[in-house]
Amino acid sequence: MNLSVVVIGKNSQKTLRDCIIYLNNAIENSVCINKFEIIYVDSNSSDRSVHIANELKIITIEIVDGYTTASLGRYLGKKYAQYENLIFLDSDMFLDKYWFDKSLKSYEKYGAVIGERHEKLYKDDALVKEVPKFYNIKKVEVTLNIGGFLMIKKNIIEDINYTPIIRNEEEKDFYAKFYDQAKIYKIPVLAYIHNNSNLTNSRIKDYLDPYAKNGYILSLINSISKGYFKNYFILQRKYLISILVSSICYIVIISGSFLGVASLLILLFNGKKQLKGSLMTALFFPYKLIMSLIFLSKNRSTKYIYKNKVYVEAIRLLKK
Repeated sequence: MNLSVVVIGKNSQKTLRDCIIYLNNAIENSVCINKFEIIYVDSNSSDRSVHIANELKIITIEIVDGYTTASLGRYLGKKYAQYENLIFLDSDMFLDKYWFDKSLKSYEKYGAVIGERHEKLYKDDALVKEVPKFYNIKKVEVTLNIGGFLMIKKNIIEDINYTPIIRNEEEKDFYAKFYDQAKIYKIPVLAYIHNNSNLTNSRIKDYLDPYAKNGYILSLINSISKGYFKNYFILQRKYLISILVSSICYIVIISGSFLGVASLLILLFNGKKQLKGSLMTALFFPYKLIMSLIFLSKNRSTKYIYKNKVYVEAIRLLKK
């Protein structure tokens, strides 16, 4: 197997070195990898992340100015990857030493797999909780949910890439582009440790932020324009239900009746565990829709350095 590994990060100096060390150990421990490359895409870090990547002598794509997202990082990594097998990895993920050999049989059969995630939760650099089987994968089956980790054959996504402008829900937007052609399978094999330091983030703040938590809207617009709405519907049905409920609720209330509030009960179709998030999505949808349209009206670009050359690229929603 010839392998391209795309690692993305921003201000990743605390975990990047160990991320690459774990990755190299897994590659060296495997009997199935012949040639490989590691590409680190840095999103305009202000710390020593790029310096560490250069010290480790891995390929570096450095976004130095303009718009940045995790999706853009993966987009650039995939764009320049040269081998026929790809792994997408975040810089706070430590790949398991036995991942390649234990996942090989499933990977050869299905062509796109994710594995079990060992979650480590940190607050102020102190470990506060561990969840060894975060996904609780019991058997090999098609998954509808993917995160930052994915191993996939390049021929499945030859003409497909991440949507750089999308800040969240970018993984499902990417998956929706090929879901009717190929599926991603989850397998009960430990893939990585995830060092999660985002416990201090406020969800309410994200909902109030005009340009945060709008990925599902941007993906919806893209899916309609690009012809993968059917796949979007399958993967993002909970958001469509929330949009429907939001529309009914606000229309009825504006018409003078508070009976529209009863439509919020439809959110139970998303499941009790999803109720809080679905409710917030429904309540904030009109605001997020307006701000998303404003967001799309502005021109954006990114400047990055690859192999000592400077590139400038426009960032638009409807880019493949």
